[in-house]
Amino acid sequence: MEKNSRVSQLPKQNSRSQRLLTAGLLVSILVLIICLIISITTGDAEIPLETVYKTFTAFDGSTNQLIIRTLRVPRSLIAMSVGASLAVAGSIMQGLTKNPLASPGILGINAGAALAVVSAGLIFGSDSANIYPTFGFFGAIVTALTVYWLGSLGKGGLQPVKLTIAGAAITALLSSLTTAILILDQNRLDKIRFWLAGSV
Repeated sequence: MEKNSRVSQLPKQNSRSQRLLTAGLLVSILVLIICLIISITTGDAEIPLETVYKTFTAFDGSTNQLIIRTLRVPRSLIAMSVGASLAVAGSIMQGLTKNPLASPGILGINAGAALAVVSAGLIFGSDSANIYPTFGFFGAIVTALTVYWLGSLGKGGLQPVKLTIAGAAITALLSSLTTAILILDQNRLDKIRFWLAGSV
């Protein structure tokens, strides 16, 4: 009897989970739309919603409409795309490591990219900002492969716990090296600090 009652409760639990998931998705979309509107209307120049609406329905080339079309809308869309990409990357890492706390920061990928960018700035100069993404990309790849290799060592092969510990150790090491390089030439690497802080 108990087994049958448990089986009968499964569809109810599944339907409830689906309703909660749908509600959460709808709320998230609503919050995203609100944040998008705030991002477009606020800034050094406060722009009313009416002007935003007319920008897409009756464009007249005014200063506010140009700000919306050329600056705020592209900036907001880029920020949304980057945020979505980070969310997908985090979900993939959490699934692979079976660790809900896993992230590029914990696994050392951010630290590897930062060290590569700082090293490139030290070698090629801080004015060569166009090479930062390339070096950051390769630094992240090399770090990810290194963490994967370290997590595979020892008995049992690759395990989520070993992968997380290896990532934390690599993060500490590479972050220390990055800080040391930044201290060596503070004036020259000021632009790199701004780049590492992130901006859209």
